[in-house]
Amino acid sequence: MVSDKQHDIKALDLDQKNLSKPVSVKNIFLNGILIFFSVVFPLITLGVEFFTGMSANSFIDPISSWVYILLVASVPIINTIIWLALRQRSIKYPVIFLTANYFVIGIAFIYTLAYLPMTPIAIIATTFYGLGLLPMAPLFSLIASIILLFKLKRRLKSQAEMKFKHNYLGFIGALVFMVILEIPGLITNYGLHLYQSEDAIRKQSGLEILRTWGSESALLENTYPRSARLFDLGGLIFYGSLGSNKIVLARAAFYQVTGKSFNELPKPKSRVNGRQFGLFGSSRSNIDLDQGDQKVGGRVNKLWLDSSSIDGSIDAKAAVAYLEWTFEYKNNATRPVEVRKEIQLPPNAVISRVTLWVNGEEREAVIAKKQKAVRAYRAIVARQRDPILVTLSGKDRALVQMFPVPANGGKMKARIGFSVPLAINREEKGVLVLPKFNSRNFNISRGFKHSVWVEASHTNRLQINGVKHDSSKTVTSVRKQIIHSQYQRRKFYFKVRRPDKALTSFSPLDNAQSDKIIRQTLSESKKQYQQIIVVIDGSKGMKKQIIKIAEAIENLTDNIDIEFIIAGDEPIVLHPLSKLNKTAKTKLISGLKNYQFQGGANNITALELAVNHIVGNPHTALVWIHGPQPYLLKSLSHLNQFWQRRSNAGTTLYYVPTSLGANKIIQSLPKSARAYYADPYQNVVASLDKLFAQLTGQIKTFRREYSLIDKKNLDNATHKTSNHLVRLWANSKILALLRSATPEGKEEAIRLSSQYKLVTAASGAIVLETDQQYKQFGLNKGKKNGFNIPAVPEPETWMLIILSLLALIFAIAVQRKQTARAENG
Repeated sequence: MVSDKQHDIKALDLDQKNLSKPVSVKNIFLNGILIFFSVVFPLITLGVEFFTGMSANSFIDPISSWVYILLVASVPIINTIIWLALRQRSIKYPVIFLTANYFVIGIAFIYTLAYLPMTPIAIIATTFYGLGLLPMAPLFSLIASIILLFKLKRRLKSQAEMKFKHNYLGFIGALVFMVILEIPGLITNYGLHLYQSEDAIRKQSGLEILRTWGSESALLENTYPRSARLFDLGGLIFYGSLGSNKIVLARAAFYQVTGKSFNELPKPKSRVNGRQFGLFGSSRSNIDLDQGDQKVGGRVNKLWLDSSSIDGSIDAKAAVAYLEWTFEYKNNATRPVEVRKEIQLPPNAVISRVTLWVNGEEREAVIAKKQKAVRAYRAIVARQRDPILVTLSGKDRALVQMFPVPANGGKMKARIGFSVPLAINREEKGVLVLPKFNSRNFNISRGFKHSVWVEASHTNRLQINGVKHDSSKTVTSVRKQIIHSQYQRRKFYFKVRRPDKALTSFSPLDNAQSDKIIRQTLSESKKQYQQIIVVIDGSKGMKKQIIKIAEAIENLTDNIDIEFIIAGDEPIVLHPLSKLNKTAKTKLISGLKNYQFQGGANNITALELAVNHIVGNPHTALVWIHGPQPYLLKSLSHLNQFWQRRSNAGTTLYYVPTSLGANKIIQSLPKSARAYYADPYQNVVASLDKLFAQLTGQIKTFRREYSLIDKKNLDNATHKTSNHLVRLWANSKILALLRSATPEGKEEAIRLSSQYKLVTAASGAIVLETDQQYKQFGLNKGKKNGFNIPAVPEPETWMLIILSLLALIFAIAVQRKQTARAENG
């Protein structure tokens, strides 16, 4: 056995011999090439990719996170350390150096495999055009690292008698470490592959894999266009493409897995988000896949709500209000972007005004046939001009699209007006619910505040509910800055005291028919259904509502035939159609509390089961308690067939959303369906208590009736209100025409929408930039109908009016004083 001292002496002698040899020019050149491809070239490639995202935008993203950046950086760093060690007289800790060398070989090997499809193209590009070296950096690094390994082994052999055992574990460790990093993405890709199958069993298997083993963050990344990652290339072979179809499926899968819509969360941040560079264009991750489409779609990074103000006026006696919501958006990205949002309207409200600021000037929208307005908007968006489009996306829901919000801090401003009938709790109390966001593609900063200013006439009490406010004071005007999270709450609304017995009001029809008026009559009515079927959404987000729903069940009367169905992947009947006695209530509540709420439930299947049970007893109330429904997980053909056949048979759908959000089911129901949004302004228990009491005939409800009459037949005591009452009458008439489902009815609905400037299911509001654009798309901008919009003055306008009145009063007082002095003199 040779001693350690002898080893050191032998190594020293060998080093001295090597150092005494002259270094040839050839060796210097070869060593220079080795240093370049093992250290310098990998560093250059890492820097170019980090600052430009060149590969991420054109092929795959090799450094998608800081972990990958460190792994790639380890190759030149470790190679540098090994190179310096080879220049030393003696190498200490040889096992560590060998293991580290094998580790960087493993890293370079994985990246070489990832870029293998690009290698032939890179070789051709390098040979003929002098381009293409960067994609070959992993291959060159791999070869250089292997050469360093041979040099290191030769040096260690000459230094001492060493046995190279188990040093290859560094190579295996690199492979294992990178596979561990990619396992969540691989499993998620595999689950999505099964989920996109047309076979129901494979689809369900994919859903179970995603729920059990999938990564929520990886699934969220798949809901947006993005660069492929290292192991995505293997996924392309085994699991299918990463194209737009998979993005659509990933969005539906995200809902079924998490119970949330993907655009409720901020868009995943990308390392190259928003960068643009030469021939490679902008980042894939910054593509807005949904631009110009009739949907909200994904979030847009760096697009922010910059300001929001709501001005309102209430006529308490007529129970009618008018609101104007003015909003401005700011775009900090480097390209123009589109604003998309779905607004939840106050119940039975109608959009009666849309304006857009173009070049600093506020311009009114034109009301046109919905399809014509959509075509015009899409054509103008393609040309990067300035339109806004407002259409209905379902009952009491509106889709707003604005484009383009200019890049680099540019802003875009618009205003929407709403004619609103107050909800009436009792004869002397009215409730005003403000419009809110159901879904959006822009961001709202934490602590953002909406400026709200509401005034009421013909009352001595206006109160705001849901925020801190001194309700003991008698006020008729409320002005508040309200944090966005409070503004979006269900319990945020205004209450107004109405004069007793104020049940009729009127408004002149228009200037051309001054002898005609619209009369509104408020009357009490009772409804009592023979049976009630309740469908409860089994989605994950509903779990926190079960205590409230259970409380409402406890309050139910015992003398009503009622059925409870819970929606899941398959619907379950928790209580069959029968009387709900105390024992049955206990069993039902226990079943609800023990139910496993998960992901996003398929509510369509449960609603189909419910309507099947209605057959034979059409006088039924269908109550649907649910969370957001951002996707149709099944065809609605069966439900639509039911509503089309039984639209006048006495069956009514009452939907009770427990939170704001998209609802594709309500949006897709036929216009003939009777569907009502139940009390959106109270908490869930109070809403259900009131609804069940109404459906069982325990309490009365107020209903509105509109009639067109001659002015001479009007009672002189009837209250006169604004022509927003006329708009509400026109909207009710349009709804009746659309329910008739006849071509003549639809044409008349479009005519009335245009005449009264209303956004309805048959029409859309659009603002274009130039007169030429209106002519091009057949939109009659200049049509006058004599029907003016009573707007709410801006706060600055109110101040000007007040100051003008004070100045006038002061001037009159001074004039009178001077006149009195002259007379006395």
